Amino acid sequence: MEQQDRRKRYGKALASFFVVIVACTVISRGADAMTIPTVQVQKAESGRITYRLKGEGTVEPAEKVTFLAPEGCLVEECLSDGAAVKEGDVLLRFQMEYLMKRKEELERVLQEAELSLEQARLNQQEDAWIPAAAEAERSLEEARAELREAEEVREQAVAELREAEAALEVAGEGREEGERALEVDGGTGVPDETEAEQQRLDAARQALAGADQRLESASQAVSQAEQAHRAAEQSDAVTRKNQVKTRRTADLGVESAQLAVDTAREKLSELEKLVEAEGELCAGAAGIFQNPGVAAGTVTSGSELLGIGTGGLLFTAELPVEEQERLAVGDEIMVKLPGKEKCKTAVTGFTVQKEARDGQEILLLKAGPLELQEPWAGQAAFSLEKKSAEKYEMIVPLTALRQDSRGYYCLSVKEQSSILGKELRAEQIRVTLKDQDETKAAVEGAVLPDTRIIVSSEKQVEAGDRVRLKEQEP
Repeated sequence: MEQQDRRKRYGKALASFFVVIVACTVISRGADAMTIPTVQVQKAESGRITYRLKGEGTVEPAEKVTFLAPEGCLVEECLSDGAAVKEGDVLLRFQMEYLMKRKEELERVLQEAELSLEQARLNQQEDAWIPAAAEAERSLEEARAELREAEEVREQAVAELREAEAALEVAGEGREEGERALEVDGGTGVPDETEAEQQRLDAARQALAGADQRLESASQAVSQAEQAHRAAEQSDAVTRKNQVKTRRTADLGVESAQLAVDTAREKLSELEKLVEAEGELCAGAAGIFQNPGVAAGTVTSGSELLGIGTGGLLFTAELPVEEQERLAVGDEIMVKLPGKEKCKTAVTGFTVQKEARDGQEILLLKAGPLELQEPWAGQAAFSLEKKSAEKYEMIVPLTALRQDSRGYYCLSVKEQSSILGKELRAEQIRVTLKDQDETKAAVEGAVLPDTRIIVSSEKQVEAGDRVRLKEQEP
């Protein structure tokens, strides 16, 4: 009996032990399940990447007729920017009393401009002028004539001196013969003419000295006259240059005065037409009125550029430069006008603008034409969606793509054996990014068709971590 009771107690103790083991196992597995992150997996698919672009741009007419607002007119009424107009519609209406005052001002301006033109034409006439070189040349010729005459007088004085010297020499020889004859026969000898010839020689020498002095004076006069002639020529050259400048200045003055007259006449003519139209400026063609700055109650400065957009409507938008690789001429684009219908059109071209904004390049997208029921211009939203030209074998959700210092990778779920049985662990797979859109990425790497790729997890998951599936794959 006692042995039987002991067996019963041992049985109960053993049963209690197994119950505790089972309970601990259940609790351990529950706790383990709470710590292991739950992941959602997905297999890679083949297909194409879908590019989507959204943003804002500008709708404007393809052609534009521009004109300046008349200067100095008080605006009474005006259409707003972007208004659709027909030919003959009133764009601006000016106050008539102000226009009449402006007309009187322009008439006075025209009269003053005509007087200035007359004065400029008078200034254009050259003053009488005698070149100084002509007078200097006459003086030079006179000095040269005097020099030639002085040279001739000197030559004549030299010849007379030589004759006087020869005559004196002959007279001296005759005197010596007379003296010898007197000594020989005691005769009277020959007459002594040396004294007269000496006087003649002295006179010839004085005449030569006078001729030399005259020649020197004449030479100096010629030198001075040549210097005066050169100085006169230089002075005349400077005078002619100044005359050219003066003439050009006078010509420019006439041109400027004529331009002022023409401008005043043109402004007066335009204003007279505006007065005849009772102050109404009308559209010359149907289209979109472009009025960037004219408002009722303001006085125009004449620099306000107005316009009427004609022809078809075009759309332009600014995009990052890298988008050019994904887009092509002919891509379909949807333009949404504020408060109006959507309009489908096509891309017509791209233009890369360097340093367009903060030193950065931008891509200017152009599309059109826009087929609208009525003309319109202004800001509009756009959207563009297209498939990639290439079909990729492995496309995964963008959430599955990760990146570190080595590049891109994905995490897959792989089943492994352990002492506790089968378990799932995250495994790293290196991939190369080929293309991507807003939600998907095309990759290359060791990804098989049945590879279960982690696309999301409730906790941070790294390679080697144990994971559990959120839901069983079908």
